[in-house]
Amino acid sequence: IYTFNDLYTIGGDRLVRIYEWWNELQLPKSLRTYFISLAAILFQFNLLSGILLAVGLLLFSRIAFTLSIIGFYTAYLFYDLIGANISEVSYSYIGFNYILTAIAVGGFFIIPSKRSYLWVVLLIPMVAMVTISLSRILAVVSLPVYSLPFNLVVLLFLYALKFRLEPSVTLTEVLIQHNSPEKNLYAFHNDVVRFRDRGKVAIKLPFLATWTVSQAHDGEYTHKEEFRHAWDFVITDTEQKQYKGSGEQLTDYYCYDKMVLAPAGGTVEYVLDHIPDNPLGEVNLKENWGNTVIIRHDENLFTSLSHLKEGSIRVREGDPVREGDEIGRCGNSGRSPYPHLHFQIQETPWIGSVTLKFPISHYILHSREPFSLESYAYPRKDDLVSNIERNDLLYHAFHLIPGRRFHFAVKGSADREETAWEVNTDAYNNPYIRCESSGAMAYFINDGNLIYFTHYSGDKNTLLYYFFLAAFQVQQGFYQDLTISDRYPLNLIFSHPLLALQDFVAPFWKFLRSAFECRYEWIDNEMSPSEIRIGSTACNYLSGKLLRKIDFSMTISEKGIRTFRADSGKLHLEATCTD
Repeated sequence: IYTFNDLYTIGGDRLVRIYEWWNELQLPKSLRTYFISLAAILFQFNLLSGILLAVGLLLFSRIAFTLSIIGFYTAYLFYDLIGANISEVSYSYIGFNYILTAIAVGGFFIIPSKRSYLWVVLLIPMVAMVTISLSRILAVVSLPVYSLPFNLVVLLFLYALKFRLEPSVTLTEVLIQHNSPEKNLYAFHNDVVRFRDRGKVAIKLPFLATWTVSQAHDGEYTHKEEFRHAWDFVITDTEQKQYKGSGEQLTDYYCYDKMVLAPAGGTVEYVLDHIPDNPLGEVNLKENWGNTVIIRHDENLFTSLSHLKEGSIRVREGDPVREGDEIGRCGNSGRSPYPHLHFQIQETPWIGSVTLKFPISHYILHSREPFSLESYAYPRKDDLVSNIERNDLLYHAFHLIPGRRFHFAVKGSADREETAWEVNTDAYNNPYIRCESSGAMAYFINDGNLIYFTHYSGDKNTLLYYFFLAAFQVQQGFYQDLTISDRYPLNLIFSHPLLALQDFVAPFWKFLRSAFECRYEWIDNEMSPSEIRIGSTACNYLSGKLLRKIDFSMTISEKGIRTFRADSGKLHLEATCTD
């Protein structure tokens, strides 16, 4: 009566008839029950409310809409299987328990995946049994069950996941909530591909310039069994020789007496520095490791650098060290027939500890043409490797500290003729660039070697958006013809309706793909550069077929980013920095 009175007051007899027509709509029993269960989320008991909610849910999230159907029909079939009274779902407010459970477990608190959908199907019968049982128990004291089954089962399930010994990629809890199953999924895939090693300590190569791996993991000489995860490094010339002249003296070897550096920040745990260098060809089996420094970087994470030159070690036990600090010089002590550096990572602080398989964070591989950037990888035998040598022009251009501002004169975009950006941080200290004219924001991470853009929000027809695409990943050293590849999150580069179709099947299969490629094209003078040009491309693919390609070009000078261009079909954008 109250509902009809309100409807009549708002729209008269016509609105009342429309309301009755919708509620008397002839639908299959199961579908009608689904809409009424959906309406029960807002404590409405009519078909029209359920249909409106279903449409809203579909527009907001295709994954949540799909899960609502899976959750409800799993319960519907289970009721039929056990012979329970399915009419209870349609005349009480308990049907929404199955819908809410499916959305919560399938895509809101858990990253949508095959496993999360499977757990929805497994948990819904449990919710049904809890619902039926609690309905009988609470009926004794005339209390409704409402959403109690949903809360009990979902909270217990999420709590049980906390007891897993190791995290799972196939059934992963949402760490940063984007309030959308699709955004949770695409952000997770972005993080897994791009930042899966971000939480690890960044271990660098412990030397300057370019060295050669003479023995890698599972080496043919000494890196075997529990000591197999280690490297031996030497310096070689263009003829692959380790020494100059006849090589009869220690000083003939290129690596002898070269600086050995701390591979990461930490505290010196152990120092051994009294063992003389061996004459060439001889080894000291009694003091096998030779002069050694062991550094603690984290709990259960140590690095050990061995065969150092006697008297060259510059640190003492307990000293703090920073990444790149000199700790000693390469020598020929211990079991070392010729000068080389032995480097291993281990879980304990003792000399001769069992080795740990742990990657080198970022390094340049010189063995191939062109150069190759390796991230969180393991150098192999005969690889020619170096740390990233920072280029001052690139470092200054991408030194994005809070408060730094950029001003551009723009041609060919919807931006104003003049646009300004400012670097800032949010409440969680995440840095971002903000476009002052549109309010758009591009979030990024700068780890000292590479800058990654991670997220974009706002108008996608701005200079900042195209810069986000163009500089999606940039390393701060210049290596001619070096190419960096990456992938964009689908929701940041595709738009409806293609993205909406992808959303339905995203937990199982992706027919859309986006690709980023950055190329280091030109430098005017490698010794004293004043200008660098970097090119990049952004490509969209549908089932392997190229849909769109955007070409970018950036010119960098001593003043920073000077020009920026984007070209694709009808898009011709050019910006000049006026700072």
